[in-house]
Amino acid sequence: MEPRAPCVCGGPHPYYDCWYLNEVNRPSRWKPTKSVQKTIDQKIADTPPELKAKIDRARRRAPQDKKLEGVDKRPNGNLPVHQVRATTSDYDLRDSVILGLGTTLHIINNRARFVGDIRPSTELIYAGSQLEPIKGFGTAKVTINTPKGKETITLSNAAYIPSFHTSLVCLQKLNEHGVFWDNKNNLLYYGDRQTYAYCGWHSNLSTLEYHELKQRASGGLEGRWE
Repeated sequence: MEPRAPCVCGGPHPYYDCWYLNEVNRPSRWKPTKSVQKTIDQKIADTPPELKAKIDRARRRAPQDKKLEGVDKRPNGNLPVHQVRATTSDYDLRDSVILGLGTTLHIINNRARFVGDIRPSTELIYAGSQLEPIKGFGTAKVTINTPKGKETITLSNAAYIPSFHTSLVCLQKLNEHGVFWDNKNNLLYYGDRQTYAYCGWHSNLSTLEYHELKQRASGGLEGRWE
């Protein structure tokens, strides 16, 4: 799934949501990485006038009111995806991929799903009442069940969050590419109601790829954010 052009910081969010471009949006405890900020400043200095004007407009569009004491701005507009947050390694859908109905990006918790390198990130998302750090962005693979059998699709700009309770495919991103969810029949379709993929139903959630949970070695979630 090809997303829109990334922000100058490399993230998938709009310019006005970027913490590097708009200081007012930054959580009080978040600090920019100096090397990244320097690279962004240089990019803006070297960018064509029309793009520079677009960035300036986005900066003016950002809320200009000062932060309330102790209250952080929403990280990059990403919404909670599920109110269950795993604190142990035994969440039923940890190794599966669910259909994300309330998020703005794909989230993958298993490094093995990614193709090639992952671009490092310092961004955060909300997960219920918690903030989860995004370790990076990359292209990930997910296997879906289509009318022709099992097929692999790729997800561009998927967020790698090893501590996340499950992996998910963002429905909003699918909609942007003409794929929609039929919640009555629990399937994805395109065009004139042609079936794109069949979904499963596990733990009261729609799943695109289901794997029975396998216990990992003691020590918590594999690849937990450090």
